[in-house]
Amino acid sequence: MAENDTWNQIVNSMVISLIITSLWILTQANMDLFEEDSQDSFEFTYMDNDNDRDISPGDSVTLEGGFNSSVGKESFIFQMRTIGIFTLIFGLTMSYQRFEIGTKKTE
Repeated sequence: MAENDTWNQIVNSMVISLIITSLWILTQANMDLFEEDSQDSFEFTYMDNDNDRDISPGDSVTLEGGFNSSVGKESFIFQMRTIGIFTLIFGLTMSYQRFEIGTKKTE
């Protein structure tokens, strides 16, 4: 019976570890994980090459800039929260089944 008791202790420890880890992931997964980035920036340049003060053929327009990587960060945070929620639900259902919560024992 000592082997069965050891196995039960290992499984119980893993279930409790899953719950604690998932709660930690859910509390830590936010935008504070990343340093502040520069905001989206665009630069629009118009050169009136023929000096007619109107947009005409021969004039040049330049658009420079781009987006910061906030979309990638937010999707990473969403994935981390999804993993945290999954492990929390898994750990809670394992503990519900493992410890037979809500069932009456008749002996």
